[in-house]
Amino acid sequence: MKKRVSLARVLATDPKVILYDEPTSGLDPIMSQIINELILDLKNKLGVTSMVITHDMKVALNAKRRYRLEEGVLREIT
Repeated sequence: MKKRVSLARVLATDPKVILYDEPTSGLDPIMSQIINELILDLKNKLGVTSMVITHDMKVALNAKRRYRLEEGVLREIT
């Protein structure tokens, strides 16, 4: 619930870009899926750019573009 409240506070500012730092950490699989769907829904309905930092590959697979940090260098995964 805290994650949803935090997101609502961000949306009140009408952002163009939202950065999510491990949005599903500490959540059970069902709630993780709900948060992932919410992120995609916001992207589609509001047209905001979403940047998600995650170790969860299920989340990463939903991305249009994926990058990884390798020895301090950001590299695109193709």
